[in-house]
Amino acid sequence: MRNEMTNILIVHQSINPTAGGAYTLQTEILNEVSSYQTEGINVFTAPASIINREIAVQVEKNFNINLVWYLFPLKTKHLFNVPYIATIWDLGHRNFPVFPELTVTGWTFENRDEAYRGLLSAFRIFVGSENLRGQLISAYGFERNRIIVNPFPAPSLPLPNEPIKNRIDSESPTQTRILFYPAQFWAHKNHVNLVKALQILETTKGTNSLVYELHLTGSDQGNESFIRDQARSLGLNEKIFFHGFVDQAEISSLYDRAFALTYPSLLGPDNLPPLEAMSRSCPVATADIEGAREVYGDSALYFDPLDAVDIANKIRSLESEELRLLIMENGRYLAASRSSKKHVETIFNEIKLFRRYRELFPA
Repeated sequence: MRNEMTNILIVHQSINPTAGGAYTLQTEILNEVSSYQTEGINVFTAPASIINREIAVQVEKNFNINLVWYLFPLKTKHLFNVPYIATIWDLGHRNFPVFPELTVTGWTFENRDEAYRGLLSAFRIFVGSENLRGQLISAYGFERNRIIVNPFPAPSLPLPNEPIKNRIDSESPTQTRILFYPAQFWAHKNHVNLVKALQILETTKGTNSLVYELHLTGSDQGNESFIRDQARSLGLNEKIFFHGFVDQAEISSLYDRAFALTYPSLLGPDNLPPLEAMSRSCPVATADIEGAREVYGDSALYFDPLDAVDIANKIRSLESEELRLLIMENGRYLAASRSSKKHVETIFNEIKLFRRYRELFPA
């Protein structure tokens, strides 16, 4: 048996925090890997933006790379001559071809489908849920044993900043309850039905009902002006606040002050903001999309994301202090079980198995 080092190259995306969940997940994993130590394995990193065929061959040779680990779904052909592993976040282009951002603009349906089909040669594919594993098998015929369900980690959030706390205090009446939705302004994020739900809460409140307002964060991907128009048309200008992109410390502040995270995104089910909210003891009401109950279990309330009345009713049900405390407690427990260390360990267990296969043929 050979006793040599296994050299892993982690290829990551060159993205900034405005990319949202993709940036958050990648940062969590890279931070954990930087302190992770396992005998017989060296880890190198490189941004995908510098990788072409010539550079891939040079890096593979110079660093004796044995396995490439992509932190994202490949958008181009695997350029190395060694095996690889990759993570898939969702199959949005197949589930929701109606949305142009998933099939037309940027990365087209054909480009996405070609990239996913290319994963047929991957040593391992990591997904966050059994639901997504089933979708991959159905769509592309992948072998079940090569797809590893590895739930996404709950992001580690920094301590809150004071500025946004003070800003909210000045904007919000004392008895008002804040609904929070951190999401980039894409159509599939479904801000529209959340705005409609707020209007229902506003127009149907009784004498004992709470008063709500909606706080939105996230970069504009072309749909923000449409949401602002919707808010104006429903007379909600003073009830909806657009904070734009904010850093994670300010996100923490919003979670801490929110009555609930309201998460109507149609794409998932492995979304990170609900896990963020749970880690900050913020109750979660989320879209009842396929696979969501597998991911969040009894740690969230679920609503029909296309039914504004149902969204409003589920938000109002959280006025029950008993229910709020139960959702918060379950959420804290779930978030604590979803550590970055556990996520990375699952991947390294498969890398250790790869090493055992690699010992069966010459370098």
